[in-house]
Amino acid sequence: MDRVSEPVNEILSLSDYRMRSAQCKIDPDSKNLHASKPMIALRADHEIANNAFKDGAKTHTPATEGAWTAHRTAALQAFHEWMRIRTGADKAKNYRSFDFG
Repeated sequence: MDRVSEPVNEILSLSDYRMRSAQCKIDPDSKNLHASKPMIALRADHEIANNAFKDGAKTHTPATEGAWTAHRTAALQAFHEWMRIRTGADKAKNYRSFDFG
């Protein structure tokens, strides 16, 4: 695809997550997809880190990457800033329902 992710480092901070989210929103293919099809945004574990779970991630190393709670909080904040989805008080909950027809 000849795309270079921004930032080039592993994303850990709020500014890193904001930059990566912005890159996804300006990608021409992503823009075309979103313009052509209805979408429902759901957050997956990889929005935070690969194989993320409540108290950490398989690839998270606190000694070099900082506290998991800071990493998770930054990821969730950036996701909600860019996706503008309705949520409850706990932004970590990913439960939604939709009626069609």
